Amino acid sequence: MKRKKYLGPSYRDDLTIFGPSGALHPDMEALMNPKPASSSEDGEEAATTLANQPDPVSINPDEITLERLSRTRVLMHPRWACLSRGQYKFSCGISSLTSVFNFLHSRIGKGSLPPLTQEMALLALGFAPPFSGIRFGPFTGNATLRNWYGILCQKCGVEGSCGFVYKKYGPGRTPISSTEAHSRLCKALASDTMAVVYHLNNHYNVPIGYDMTHMDPRDAYRGLLEGEAPVDKTTWVIIGDPSKTTPPIRSLKWSFINDDLSSTYPDFYDARHPELGLQNRRDKKKAKERARQELLDKEQEARTKLEEAGVAVDGEVEGRIPSRHLSPRGGVTHDDATDDGGETSDDDADSEVGGEADCDTETDPAVGEGGPSLAELAPPLAAHRNAKTKPKAGKKPRNIHALMYFSSMTSVNWDKL
Repeated sequence: MKRKKYLGPSYRDDLTIFGPSGALHPDMEALMNPKPASSSEDGEEAATTLANQPDPVSINPDEITLERLSRTRVLMHPRWACLSRGQYKFSCGISSLTSVFNFLHSRIGKGSLPPLTQEMALLALGFAPPFSGIRFGPFTGNATLRNWYGILCQKCGVEGSCGFVYKKYGPGRTPISSTEAHSRLCKALASDTMAVVYHLNNHYNVPIGYDMTHMDPRDAYRGLLEGEAPVDKTTWVIIGDPSKTTPPIRSLKWSFINDDLSSTYPDFYDARHPELGLQNRRDKKKAKERARQELLDKEQEARTKLEEAGVAVDGEVEGRIPSRHLSPRGGVTHDDATDDGGETSDDDADSEVGGEADCDTETDPAVGEGGPSLAELAPPLAAHRNAKTKPKAGKKPRNIHALMYFSSMTSVNWDKL
C-alpha cells in the first residue's frame, strides 16, 4: 500500500521555488506576495478571500545575509571550547575565570599563550592541592575574581582590564539603564577582546552568546541592519556552566537576568532554577529549620519504636541527627543535592549579610556524629540568624549578583566596540 503524502491542500507538482538564475521563481513570488482581492468583489466575500490568503513575507530572500543574522545570533565556538568544565566542588569562581582567561589569551581562544588549566591558576595564586578540599565560597567574590585576573595577567606577561558590565546595587554599581546594559552585554559577547562572567545565586558561570528572537515568525531570518535597534525582539543569553552536575549550556532571557540583578536582599532569583521565580532568603532559612526539626522528630520516633520493641539502640546520641543532613551552618541538606556549583562570597558588600551563600552540598564532621547536639547547636545558630537578618535602619538596598567583563585590552570604550 502506497504511503499517503501529507501535503498542503494547495500543493502543486509544477511549482518551482527558484528560477534558473537563482532568483525567486515568479510563481513562488506570487504565492509569497498575494495581490489583494479586487475592489469589485462583494465586501464580505473580499474579506474572506484575504483571510484565506497566505501571509506575505516581510523580507525579500535576496536580502537575507549572514552578516545581518550575525547581529542577532552570536555564539563563538572558542568561548564554549575554553569552558573549564567540570569544576572542583565550590570552584565555580576560579573555573569561570580560567575559562575567560583562556578565551582572551590562549591559543584555544583568541590569544597566543598555551592554555591555562584551573590547577595552574590555583598554584599561581598560592593554593596547594588537594584542590577538591578547598572551601572557595567564603572568600571568592566579585572583587576577588577581578584581583585574580590581574595577578594571572601579570604572571603570564599579558595585559588586560576588568570591571562590571552591569551591577545595580552596592560597590562598583554601574549607573546605566537596563537597555544600555543589554547593549553592552551583546557588544562584549560579539567581541574577540571581551569575555563575561555572570555572578548568580551562589554560583558563577560564563555567558558565551545570545539570540535575539523576533516576535513575528515571518521575521525569522530578518536579522539586523547595521545601526538598527533591536525592537520587538526577545534576547536569550546563552550560558556555559562549569559545573559538571548541570547542563553544559542553557539559555536565560535577558529580562530574567535584569530582574535578578535588580532584586534586593532578602529577595532573590535563582538563575539555575528560574521556574521558582522570586524567592526570599528568610523564608528559605525558616524552611530549613522546619526540615531539620522534622528529621529530628522522625529519628526520635524511630528510636522510640525500637526501644519499645526491646531492640538495643546504639550509634548516634539522642538529640542528634545524621551528619549527612546538616550543613556547616546547621541548615538541612537535601539528600539529592549533588550540585557542585559552590558558594560565593560577598566580599564587595557590607558585613551585615555577608556570607550569603548556602552550604547545602557539603557536610562538616564537627556536626552530627561525634559533634555537638542540636540542643547545643540551635541556640547560637538562631541568635546568629536573627542578628543577621534583622534589617538595619538606613541601610541601602544591595545585591551582589552582577555581570563582570574581562578584557585583553588595557581599557574599554563601550562606544567603539
